[in-house]
Amino acid sequence: DEDRSGCVNEEEFRHLMEQLFGHRLKPFVLKRVSAIKFRMADEDGSGEVDFKEFLGIYGEMMREHAQAEEEAAEKEREKQAAREAAEEDGAGADAEAQSEARGGVERAEGDESIIGNVELCKRLGKNAGLSEDDVMAARDQFMKIDEDRSGCVNEEEFRHLMEQLFGHRLKPFVLKRVSAIKFRMADEDGSGEVDFKEFLGIYGEMMREHAQAEEEAAEKEREKQAAREAAEEDGAGGDGEAQSEARGGGERAEGDESIIGNVELCKR
Repeated sequence: DEDRSGCVNEEEFRHLMEQLFGHRLKPFVLKRVSAIKFRMADEDGSGEVDFKEFLGIYGEMMREHAQAEEEAAEKEREKQAAREAAEEDGAGADAEAQSEARGGVERAEGDESIIGNVELCKRLGKNAGLSEDDVMAARDQFMKIDEDRSGCVNEEEFRHLMEQLFGHRLKPFVLKRVSAIKFRMADEDGSGEVDFKEFLGIYGEMMREHAQAEEEAAEKEREKQAAREAAEEDGAGGDGEAQSEARGGGERAEGDESIIGNVELCKR
C-alpha cells in the first residue's frame, strides 16, 4: 500500500496473498483463490479492499488451510488403520479380502456412500467445525435436493440448498452471489457438481463467517454505545462540536486510513 490509502486493489491484493500463502498453495490455486476472495471482500464493487476486510479474508484462509491439513492427516490415519487391519489377516488371507480392507476407507469417502453413512457425516462435520445438529440438518436438506441419490448436487441444486440453510440469515441478492462463489470454490475439478463432503466444508466455512460477522457487528455497536455514553457524560451544556466528535469517534477509528496505523485496533 505505497500510497498509504489504507486500501489495495486486486493486483496488489494478489501480490499480498503471494507473499503470505506462496509457500502453502500452488501458484494456479493461489491465483484462482485470490481472485475469488477479492470479489467476496469487495462487496461494494469499488475495486479496493481495506485492511479490516483483508484481515477477515486472511483469517478465513488460515482456518481453511488448517482444516485441509487436518482432513488430510485424518484420511492418512484412516488409511493406515485399514492397512494394519489388512496385515492382521495374515499373508494367507484371500487377496480380494485384503484389497477390500485396504480400500474400505477410500470407498467410504465416495460420493454415494458419504450421505448414507451417518457416523461418517458427523465426523466430517466435526472436522468442518459443525455441531451434530447442523450436520443432520444439512444432510436432510441435501438428501431432499439430491433426488437421484448421486451423492452430488449441481450449481442450481447447490443454490437451492443454500437458500434452505441460509435464507433466514442472508439477503437474497447476497445469498445468490455467495452461493455462486462458494460453488466455484468447491468445484475444483470443474465437473459442475459438488459432493456432500465438499458441501460440508463450505457449510462450516459459511457458519464461521456468519458468526464472525455477527460478532463484528456486535463489537461495532458496543463501541458506538461507549462513544454515546462518553458524549452524554460531557453533559447537555458541552460544546456541540466536541459532543459530535465523541459520538463519531468509534466510527472514525474504523476508517480505512486509521485502521492500519492503529496497532491495537489491528490486533483486536
